[in-house]
Amino acid sequence: MLEVARVLAQDWEPNPFILSRGEFTPYEMASFLVSVNPGVEPSMALSLAEIYVEEADLEGVNHDIAWAQMLLETSFLRFGGQVAAHQNNFAGLGALDGGQAGLSFPDVRTGIRGQIQHLKRYAGGEQYAHPPVHQRGIYVRPGSALTVYELSGRWASDVEYHRKILDLLYRLYRHARALEEGS
Repeated sequence: MLEVARVLAQDWEPNPFILSRGEFTPYEMASFLVSVNPGVEPSMALSLAEIYVEEADLEGVNHDIAWAQMLLETSFLRFGGQVAAHQNNFAGLGALDGGQAGLSFPDVRTGIRGQIQHLKRYAGGEQYAHPPVHQRGIYVRPGSALTVYELSGRWASDVEYHRKILDLLYRLYRHARALEEGS
């Protein structure tokens, strides 16, 4: 599917660096989520996207990558895997292949912050804008995944993990361009 998505977005390539700036707006991100999962309230999707942009910008993390990772890990907020919605865990933190349920966070922002901080740690960043919200970072060698490509086999055991995130980024790009053309 990645090859099809790439062909349909020939004029664009996603920025693969975790420590970089995202380009999609919260509206584009939220609209894409709702287009795939119409069961998500648009206002909630927009609020979630705004938090992703805010938290990622504070840490210097690419919010596009973090958002696509959340979409993948939660099946567009349908959940259904090892992590349940009430855990506010949007990236499968602590949900290992052995079946562990993963970490729980007290609220949405804290869960997003945990994901963003963890991505920053993988990409080599060690100083956080806020105190760490979980201690899983001790299991991560800083700088072990500078790009989305290096998350495969590290963040997730799936060797195709990066391709799935990239596919979502291409789909998000096509959606954003369609919104632009429809305006």
